Amino acid sequence: MIILDFESNPANIHDVIEVAAFRVEFENREYKVVDILVNSRHKG
Repeated sequence: MIILDFESNPANIHDVIEVAAFRVEFENREYKVVDILVNSRHKG
C-alpha cells in the first residue's frame, strides 16, 4: 500500500509545496513503513 500526503499553500490551495509518499506493508498483524519519499519546495 502507498500513502500520499500533500501540503498546500494556504493562500493558494492549488499550489502544492510538499508531497510525501510512504510505502507500507502489513506484516505480523501490523503495518510497517518500508520506504519514504519526500519532495519539498520550502525555502529556508
